[in-house]
Amino acid sequence: MMRQVTGILAALLLVACGGGSSSPAVTTGLTALNVERLNPKPHANSIAEVVWDGSRYVAVGGNGTVMTSSDGENWTTHDTGITDHLVGLAWSGSRYVAVAVTPDNQGAVYASDDGTTWQQVSDAASLLQEVAWSGSLSLFVAVGWDGQILTSVDGVVWSAVASPTTSDLTGIVWTGSQFVAVGSSGTILTSLDGQTWTSQTSGTSTRLNDVAWNGVLLVAVGNKGEIWTSSDGVTWSSQSSGTTNFLVGVAWDGSRFLALGTNGLILTSPDATTWTARDSGTMRDLYAAAGNGTVVVAVGSTATILSSTDGVNWTSRFPQGFTTDIKGVAWGDNLYGDSLYVAVGAVRSIQTSADGSAWTMVVSDYSQVLNAVRIGGGRIVVVGEGGAILTSLDGRSWRVVTGATTEQLNGIAWNGSMYVAVGTNGTIVTSDDAFVWTVRASGITNTLRDVVWNGSLFVAVGDNGAILTSANGLDWTSRTSGTTKALYGLAWNGDRFVAGGRGVILTSTDGVSWTGRNPGVSTFWITAIVWNGKRFIGPDLYGQLLSSEDGVDWLAQDLGAMYVWDIACDGQTCIAVGEGGAVLRIK
Repeated sequence: MMRQVTGILAALLLVACGGGSSSPAVTTGLTALNVERLNPKPHANSIAEVVWDGSRYVAVGGNGTVMTSSDGENWTTHDTGITDHLVGLAWSGSRYVAVAVTPDNQGAVYASDDGTTWQQVSDAASLLQEVAWSGSLSLFVAVGWDGQILTSVDGVVWSAVASPTTSDLTGIVWTGSQFVAVGSSGTILTSLDGQTWTSQTSGTSTRLNDVAWNGVLLVAVGNKGEIWTSSDGVTWSSQSSGTTNFLVGVAWDGSRFLALGTNGLILTSPDATTWTARDSGTMRDLYAAAGNGTVVVAVGSTATILSSTDGVNWTSRFPQGFTTDIKGVAWGDNLYGDSLYVAVGAVRSIQTSADGSAWTMVVSDYSQVLNAVRIGGGRIVVVGEGGAILTSLDGRSWRVVTGATTEQLNGIAWNGSMYVAVGTNGTIVTSDDAFVWTVRASGITNTLRDVVWNGSLFVAVGDNGAILTSANGLDWTSRTSGTTKALYGLAWNGDRFVAGGRGVILTSTDGVSWTGRNPGVSTFWITAIVWNGKRFIGPDLYGQLLSSEDGVDWLAQDLGAMYVWDIACDGQTCIAVGEGGAVLRIK
């Protein structure tokens, strides 16, 4: 079945599922912040693989996730104690074997007799991607990067066998008479016994991600929407998929082939020749599928689980809550004095909440991706791609404003009398009323990511260490940051600014002179920074939460499977938002 710890999906399992150090930089005396997941529940770990074992479905995924279901509709999550990312799964009839990726990008093998209690039985020098079982040979075969092939008769003791390739191997299937493995650069290998392998000519140099067998025909799928078929594993023919989306998984459910891919793509075909796109109802990437003859289950990113009885009509079964990406969040009072959180998303949505727990979708079909939101002057202002600007007095009724630019807008600030929004190519636009906007000269072409007002000065930060300041929002001066790294977030606590980004933290008391700080974390990528009244808090793209009382000494803690984009506070309580509808309450 499918293997995807590569390319676009490497970020999924190796970043979104956590990783990076959670060790504090220095002994700060700070205690870890309390973090509570509000959405989605009970988890948002990506589901990489699913199998039907004859009586239930078993699915595995990021951070040791194991889930089971007897009907494909109701799912139970099991606590395995595993932190590795489970990416491949096979069932022998008496034992499950899962292959995994460790946080340090090595391979591992886990075994279980009941699907709920797991034990690590082996490790590997290279990433493992998939595993298959041959009943007639009584043999497990696992494949992975660098052409790695491992075999085991019991799923516990593993041995490496000679491989004719150094290409990454991403998928493997047993046909009843031979193993067939696929991989990068169009690699296809076949073996009658799992010990001796032969390279075959696929006819493509595109990465093949998965392969399936229906008793008559092999189907391999790959990047750029490629589909290849073969009756013998030796001679392969290209088929038209009708898409250029990456196809990362393929399965036979007893009646049809299903090819799964990015952005919720599901293709079905009874013969592997004519393929039809189906509406999955999700934009989450889908990785694998399995069927029991009655119900077929598809799994993917952000804990996505779908089920269908016909391969055409799909129903979301997991997780609970919404899973739309959230890119920005703000807290404040609307015109009528009602306090609320407003969140904007990558799927053109706006949602509101009184406390961060229960959310109401108020805009679901805007034409542009929305990136940032600010509440000030009794007005809520949202900005996004294509220069998009929307305003609202109450958070329920929204008005689209004709902006002054078509550049993407990434951040917005309010100083009591003026809104300032910043974006790509050094774009700065201002407005006194949120309706009429004027472009201001920034003097730079760097993308600007965030902007803050401290009571006397606007400060904007962005790519290549760009920092600009302005007392009036009209005239801007470039400042020396001392870094060429991208700055994504900025906050002011009444005493100093703290800016953070991709491997960089800077502080300044005046917005003019900046000092680099070392948080003591080897890898970090801060996406936003906020002051909660006691600490600067910055989530990052490596599943960490960094906090500091002074911007100098930092504490880092693990957020787990969280890909967080923004954070806002209503005092000491903060709401962080991100990919897959992630909402966290931080105190």
